[in-house]
Formats: sequence, C-alpha cells, structure tokens
Amino acid sequence: MHAPHYQARSGLVGGFRPDIQGLRAIAVGTVLIFHVYPPAMTGGYVGVDVFFVISGYLISMLLIKAALREGGVRFLEFYSRRFRRLLPAASVVLLVVAALTFTLPPSRWTDTAGEIIASALYVENWSLAARAVDYLGADAAPSPLQHFWSLSIEEQFYLFWPAVIAICLAAARRTGTDPRRVLFWTFTALTGVSLVFSVTLTQTNPQQTYFLSHTRFWELGVGGMLAVWLYGRPALPLAPRRVLAFAGLGAILAAAFLFTTSTSFPGAWALLPVLGTAAVLTAGHSDGPGPALTRVLLENRLAQWLGDISYSLYLWHWPVVVFHNAWFGAEIGPVDAAAMVAVSLLLADLSKRFVEDRFRHPPTEGRPGHHARTLSAGLASMLTCVAAGAMMIGFVQLRSSEPGGPDMAAYPGARVVSEGVTAIEGVAPIPDLAVAREDVAAVYGRGCHGSVEATEPTPCEFGDPGASFHVVVAGDSHAATWSTAFQEIARRRDWRLTVVTKSSCPPLGVPIIYRDGRYSACEMWTKAMLDLVRAERPDLVVLAMSPRYAVAPDGRPATLADGAARTLQALRDAQIPAAVFRDIPYLRFEPLECVAADPDCSTTLAESGHKIDPMVIASETVDQIPLLDLNDIICPEGICPMVQGNVVAWRDSNHLTATYISTLTTALEARLIQAGIGARTIGAAVAAEGPPRRSVTLDMDCGPLGAAPALQRQIVLHGAKDIYQWRLGEESDPRFEHWRLVVDGKGFAISGRYREGAPEVKDVHMKGSIHGSRFEGAGRRGPRECTVTGAYF
Repeated sequence: MHAPHYQARSGLVGGFRPDIQGLRAIAVGTVLIFHVYPPAMTGGYVGVDVFFVISGYLISMLLIKAALREGGVRFLEFYSRRFRRLLPAASVVLLVVAALTFTLPPSRWTDTAGEIIASALYVENWSLAARAVDYLGADAAPSPLQHFWSLSIEEQFYLFWPAVIAICLAAARRTGTDPRRVLFWTFTALTGVSLVFSVTLTQTNPQQTYFLSHTRFWELGVGGMLAVWLYGRPALPLAPRRVLAFAGLGAILAAAFLFTTSTSFPGAWALLPVLGTAAVLTAGHSDGPGPALTRVLLENRLAQWLGDISYSLYLWHWPVVVFHNAWFGAEIGPVDAAAMVAVSLLLADLSKRFVEDRFRHPPTEGRPGHHARTLSAGLASMLTCVAAGAMMIGFVQLRSSEPGGPDMAAYPGARVVSEGVTAIEGVAPIPDLAVAREDVAAVYGRGCHGSVEATEPTPCEFGDPGASFHVVVAGDSHAATWSTAFQEIARRRDWRLTVVTKSSCPPLGVPIIYRDGRYSACEMWTKAMLDLVRAERPDLVVLAMSPRYAVAPDGRPATLADGAARTLQALRDAQIPAAVFRDIPYLRFEPLECVAADPDCSTTLAESGHKIDPMVIASETVDQIPLLDLNDIICPEGICPMVQGNVVAWRDSNHLTATYISTLTTALEARLIQAGIGARTIGAAVAAEGPPRRSVTLDMDCGPLGAAPALQRQIVLHGAKDIYQWRLGEESDPRFEHWRLVVDGKGFAISGRYREGAPEVKDVHMKGSIHGSRFEGAGRRGPRECTVTGAYF
C-alpha cells in the first residue's frame, strides 16, 4: 500500500512524518501476518483500512496546501507524481507474476491473466466484486494479484478527489465562503453517503461490499475530513494527544487481534480501526515531539524502515504467499512463515531502492514537458501489462483448441461405466485444465442463468418450440449443469426444453440464508418460477439443487427437506409431473489442481462432504416423485475419479464439466425410463409419434490413418420401425455428428455426416447384414476403413 509524500515539518523519515511512517508499518505488518499465518492475527486485514485513512489524509492535505498556495489544483502535476510514485513498482510485480503464472496449476492461468489486466487498469476490486470472491477466507488464494483490489480503490479515489477539491475551492471563491468550511462539509457529505452504503450493503451482501469502491471511499473520506479539520489548526495539548494516541493504537490493535473472518465487515465494525487511525494521526499533528507512546511504538528504527518499504512490501507479500502455497503446499509451519516474511522483506527492500526511488525523482524532473512524458510512460507501462495478460489468455485458448478438434471416440467419459466402452490409454483428458473451470452449460453463454440479484426468471428455450412434449429443468447452478444432458435428449426426442435456473437459489418453499443474510431475491425468484411453471403446464418438471444451504428463521421451524417437499407438493397440486436429482458428491479439495498434480486423482463417496440431500427426503415424502440418481456412474463402486473415460469430470468442488455431463446423456435417458417416468411422460410422447421406440448399439472399429492411431467407438441410435438415428450438436458445432441407420429386410445401411472440429463436414457410409438381433457390416467413416457390429436392445 502507499500514501503520498508529506512535507509538513522537520524530522521526516523517507518524506513522511515519523508517526505516519510508523502507522504504515503497523498497517502493512498486520496484513502481512494475517496472510502468512492468520491464526496469529485473525483480524489483520484491518491494516488495509488503516492505509485507506492515511492515504485519504495525506492526499487531501497535499492537494489542499498546494491548491491554496497556487490558486487551484494542478491536475497534470498531481497525476504525474502519482504515476511516478505508483506505477513502476506495480508494473514490475505484474510482469513478474505474468512470467511465473505458468508454474501455477493450469486451472489458475486464465483467472490470473484476467486479473493482470484488471490490476493494470486498477479495476481489480470490481472484477473481484463481480465474482464475489471471499477474500477473507483461509483458502482464498486463487490469484497472486487479488490484493490489488485495495490499490484499485485508492487509484479510483485519486482519480476524482482532486476534482472534488477543485470544485469546492471554486464554489468557495464564488460565494466568498471560507474554503475549509466548504471542503469539510463536502467531504463529510460524501463520506456519510459512502458509510451508509457500506453499513447497509454489508448486511445483505458482505462479500461484494468488501470490494466495492462506493462502500470503501468513506474510509479515505475520513482521512480527508481530518486533513481539512487539522489544516492550519494548532496542535492539541500534550495530555489529550496522549489519550488519543493510546485510544487510537488500542482500537487498531484490538480490531487486528479480535476481529475474525466471520466479523461483518466492512460496515459499522470498520469504524473501530478507521477512527483509531484518525485518533493517532490527530495525536501526531504537532511540530514538537509526539506522545511517548507513539515515539516508542511508531518512531523506532524498525517501524520507520517498515513504513518506508510498506508500499513495495504490500505489493510483493501476497504473490510470495500464493506461489509458496502452490509450489510447496498450503500447510504453513513456523519455518515456512518465517521464510515467506524474509523473502517478502527482501523483495520489498530491493523494490524500494531500485524501482521506487529510481523513478520517483528522474533526471528530467522540472524540465518542460516532464509531466506529459511521465503520463505517457505510465500509460505505456499499464498497456504493457495489459498486453501481457492478453497474450496469456491467447496462449491458453491456443493450447486448449486442438487442431481439427478432438476425436470424440477417444473421450467416452461416463460411457466407460454406463455402456462399457473402453477408453484409449495415453490420451490427454479434455477439457484442458486451463479452461475446464469455464466448461459450463449453454445457459451461461446465453445469459439466462439468473444472477444472485435476479428476482425474475429468464428462461432458456431449447429443442422444438412447437413440440408436443415439454420439459422444464429448474433450480440452482446444479440444475443448470444437468441442462446440458437434457438439451441432447430434447434433440433426440424432439422435445421442447425450458431451463429456469438462478445462482445459489434452490427451488424451495422456505427462505434460506445466503452470505450471512436472508436471501429475499431467491424467495421472489422461486415464487415467480413456480408461477411460470403453472402457466406453462409442462409435461415434466425436473428439479435439482445443492444441499449446502441453511434455512432462514421466519417464525415457522422448517428444514431444507420441508422446503423441497412444499415445492413438490405445489407441483402435485397443480397436477404437473415432477422428478428430482440426487446431488453429486461434494469434494473436499480443488479437483483441477488435484488432476494437475495426479491425473489419477480420486476420492470416495465416504470421504466426500456429501450432506443429507433434502430433495431425496422430499421425493420420499411426496407421493409419486421419481428420484434420478447417477452417482453410481459418477462414482462407480464408491470411487469418484476426477477423470473418467479421458474426460475431466469436475470443474470445481461441486459442479461437473459440461463435457462430462454430455457423456451421461444416454444413461440419464435410460434412468428417466427406469424411474417410471417413461410410462407417464416419455412413453406418452412416443405414443403420439407411432410404434414404441427401440435402440441399436453399434461398435465401430476403424483402422489407423497416417500417424493417427486406430479408432474405436460405440454409438447408441434410437428409433422406431426401420429407421434409427443419433445426433450430436448442430452442423455448425465443432463436435457435430449425425448417424442414420435404415433396416431393409435382413440388411442395413448407415449414412451420416460429422465434423469433429475439422473445417469441412465429412461423410459416413456403411452397410451390412442382420442375423436375428445382431448387426455386422463395414464401410468408411470419412477417410478411414471401418467395421461395425451391434445389436438391438
């Protein structure tokens, strides 16, 4: 962290008043201890709040003094000084992190590249707020640059604060009012509005509020108010300054040691370290010696040195923690903690001497055009870091896009269990670990998966809009995950599919707690979703949800299972058929990083954090609610592999990849029938089409092609009478494939087309004979010679 230079009185160290330099040391020290070894200082994150107040105080004092002396704010000079002070060290850190990112697990590459761009543009706090990252959590190490959120808030503050001061001074001149009075009350009004936002939003959405600019500006505003109030004012007598120093330091240290990650923060609790910092700054406002307490704690040589390197120390310490944990494991002992502190201090000292000091006073300072050149160089450094992040993203995309697309025969996924297909050995799994976290259902790309704030459903429609059979899939992100398989079933059976989902919102008839508050938006969304379903009257509603929620007290004792039962009963009362999913196992580790370390990574159902599933209980409570359970395929014999059939199964601890879900399609279709849904739903749809459907399973063996190995594939076609078909995607899709089998007497013919990532669509032509229920034949699949065997089932 940082603050501008301040030349108020003699006895400065590194350009700052000694007590301010010592406060900076306390601020960076608490943050460092919290990040290196959180149990030692559970509230050490309040060091950032101390920095905010110091920065607001110093930047306001600097601007006010210069503006009153020179008759206005010199914007070009101000921003030039800010660029020289901040950008060189920050740019070095960003470029070093970019160079080291590829030593992290691939699942972190894309996020880190995006955060390099966000940090270079000083919008990292908004990026994290959009993802609602839990920065305070013990496992919050997704990126080495997450700490740039606070730097982003300060730079945004610096962007508009000089304009506020300039407007206030102009208004004071026009009205003949004391400029300090105009400044103080303007700062007070802006600070008060921001504080109200902070207190209010912390109660409803603390994770996002932690990062938002308008919920943090009040802390810098308090520093600004203090600067105006103290400007030109004589020092207080020594006795009250002693009291302020003792109370202020006590408040800061109390917050650092007593607060925890469970403290509702920032909100009202942030007043303790903020007002404590203001008290210490007031105690130090004097040309004479400060109180003995501040001289002992804040003005000793160690504190002055730490304060002098505090900006570089803040920049370097978090990447050191993240890379240490990635390289050596997250179990931190005393030796590890000491090593991380030592490395952070060394890098900070080198950065201060050879980067910060080198650029703070360049040889061209004072020459004509110096400020313009500084701003141009600063913008160039920012764009260089942005370009580095963009190149990293481009590399990830290039790495994950296999030329010609993957041969899907090598990636049977769940079909190795559900259909007994043999997976080819020695094949790198898909999706690539660098992009697997983003391998999600189509509803996300279409923008119809509801956000946390959404109160109205935004349905996604798939399949034939005029179909006679209509299915609705509803629930939270776990329902959205299953929608991928239902899309394929809808294509196969000419269904209309509607997907209605919302983040972290289970389809329950009871209120739940989300982010430490009652999730009112979910209650409104669930009611609107049920109204939509009643209006549509679909032939089947399928519900899915994570079981990891807590019921909000609302005067009537209830459980999640009660809430699920109420929703299912509401559908029963409306005479709308329903089915529910048993949720997948919840992993106790990060699966993509586990796969990166060990491709055979797995866990067991017993070891997973799978809770009692409220949907399962509700399905047993409400009559005639089928249960869809595919965990015996996902975790065969109780073992849950992270990679199955050369397909990465989990994209995070509680969601499956869309690629893997697509390989569960045939199994899900069979389970729908086995669950008894076939007689009431699928069977009804088929009855309108004609005779009962049958299925044909075909095993295809194709010879090698050049350097490409032989190809083995199993395909299941569905149809009625003499025509059977199988289709994957649309013709424009990179994995498109369409087979058509026609039975003629005792023979059959297969025609088809496929792309599999190639620029052109290729043809399939095979034929053969039928003996009883067995198929035997041969032909070509594109350029390959193939044989095919199979049977009815």
